[in-house]
Amino acid sequence: MSEQQPNGRPVRHSGSGGLYLLADETLLRCCDSSARQINAFGQFGLGDSRVNRFGWYLGGGLVFSGFFPALENDELGLAVAIARNGSHFIEQQHQNGVPVTGTETTLELTYLLQAGKHLALQPDLQYVIQPGTDPTRKNALVVGLRFELAY
Repeated sequence: MSEQQPNGRPVRHSGSGGLYLLADETLLRCCDSSARQINAFGQFGLGDSRVNRFGWYLGGGLVFSGFFPALENDELGLAVAIARNGSHFIEQQHQNGVPVTGTETTLELTYLLQAGKHLALQPDLQYVIQPGTDPTRKNALVVGLRFELAY
């Protein structure tokens, strides 16, 4: 049931709370003199679904450093992220006739290449399932390129 005043206006809530946890662990390290290693990470977020669109978020992945022996500063990353709409948001959308699903899921593949002392390139590929939690939208393929200049 949505929270509304008798005149139909939404009830205002003051204050909001949440929780965010992050864990990062090295799973495997090749040797002391090499940058080759595998790290795992996990993320969990919990929000007040009365005032936040997303009630929770869960993400995790693996990062392979020194993937190619000749490129010890490179990183290959694989990740998944899931955001879940809060029950109040879903209910409000349904009451307004707006189609909405519970979750949006993103699968990601990225590669960081140190291209010299001052430049790093990072192509990124993401596949988004149910973008915006809108069931009328097709799944999306997102391609990006990030670069870093250091001086």
